[in-house]
Amino acid sequence: MDPAPLIRAVYSLTTLYMMTILLTWLGPWLNLDFRRWKWIPMIADPPIRLVRRRLPSISPVDLAPVVTVLLLWLVRSIAVEMLLASLLRA
Repeated sequence: MDPAPLIRAVYSLTTLYMMTILLTWLGPWLNLDFRRWKWIPMIADPPIRLVRRRLPSISPVDLAPVVTVLLLWLVRSIAVEMLLASLLRA
C-alpha cells in the first residue's frame, strides 16, 4: 500500500482545519456572518477553548486561535514526519 495518499490527506486536512480556526479568529474583523455557516465555529472552537483555558490573558487581543494553529502546525509536522519515517522503514 502506498502511504503517499495518507500523508497528503493528513497534511491537507490539518491545513484546512488550521484555516478554519484562523477564519473564526479573523471573522469579526472581516464582518463575516457565521449564522450561515454554524458548523465553522462548532468545529473550530473546542481546541481554541482548551488553549484559552491554559493561556494567560496578556492583551486585549485573543491569541488562543493563533497558539492553537501553531500547535496544530507542530502536530502536523510530527505526524507527517512519522508517516514518512514509517514509509522509509518499509
